[in-house]
Amino acid sequence: MKKKIGFLIVLIALCQTAFSQKTEFKGANQFYGELGTHVLFCQLDGDGASGYNKFGLQVQGLVGFTLNKQEAIEFSLGISERGSRKGTDPENSDFRIFHIRHQWLETGVYYARYYKGVLAHAGLRGTYLIAAEESEGFDPNIEKSMRKLGALAEIGLRYPLNDNWSIATSASYGILSLLKNDNSTFLPNTIYQSAGLFSNNIGIGITFTP
Repeated sequence: MKKKIGFLIVLIALCQTAFSQKTEFKGANQFYGELGTHVLFCQLDGDGASGYNKFGLQVQGLVGFTLNKQEAIEFSLGISERGSRKGTDPENSDFRIFHIRHQWLETGVYYARYYKGVLAHAGLRGTYLIAAEESEGFDPNIEKSMRKLGALAEIGLRYPLNDNWSIATSASYGILSLLKNDNSTFLPNTIYQSAGLFSNNIGIGITFTP
């Protein structure tokens, strides 16, 4: 609880520092960097639980290269925790309890563009599984069934408060199943197949541009 209160205090303080909006880049062929953190609302499509039922966290650094005063290509590197959780549901006679936690090393590439004062981006986020666990004992060997490499499609918005701080939101969805195939580890289930487990996340956070 103290951590949550501290985060809200920091967010409110950052909002109060706003004095102008940055609505475009300074020019073409320039580099810029950002540090950011997101609180994630996570679920795993295919795990039998509904809703964004797991809080996660994402921390990353980002480097951008401007194409002109409104467009850029961005690259990111960071770590995150994502997953899912479920309690008992007596009304539907479902008494399964699980809390799945995944830690990932992530890297992304995006196209970014300023539009009416908001910086929008879209691209792909590659993931490498650092560790996975099911902390309720529902599946103690869950990491053995998961692929090390994955990918998510991502879209996001950053609303600049000033030249240094922005409020950020994002949405990402797994392109590949988190589970290994029974017949091959090189041909994972995709979103076009019925079987699989797919990461689904909404993020809200802040970014700092030095």
